[in-house]
Amino acid sequence: MDLETAGDLARDLMDDHGLGSWGFGFDNAKRRCGNCHFGKWRITLSRYYVSMNNEAEVRDTILHEIAHAMAGADAGHGLVWQKVARSIGAKPQRCADASVSMPKPPWKIVCASGHTLGTRHRRRRDMKFHVCGRCRTPLYYVHNI
Repeated sequence: MDLETAGDLARDLMDDHGLGSWGFGFDNAKRRCGNCHFGKWRITLSRYYVSMNNEAEVRDTILHEIAHAMAGADAGHGLVWQKVARSIGAKPQRCADASVSMPKPPWKIVCASGHTLGTRHRRRRDMKFHVCGRCRTPLYYVHNI
């Protein structure tokens, strides 16, 4: 889905649910789809998430964040938030489905023995004091191809 269409959809849905005074924007998140910033009265979506997914997924994420705004900062993903999410047509679940596409992390952490310990979007500057928990050999980054 393109960003302009997603922005228009978000603004329309926010207005429809009484969040006309809230702001909307895009962020550079690579590990989450959207966010509700209570202190700033602002909802954001990851531009990577929007560009890699279809309108139905993006719409549900917008509604998910609107439900957070309507339920309040203390609701989290609890019963109050779930009730609000259901009432506005969002899936009342904490995380997106596995079918959602997100950017692949460019770095993989491995040890000298070949164990893979995880992936990262950002690379730490210094790994010389980090060792593998299994074999105690040094860790290093390789490109996650």
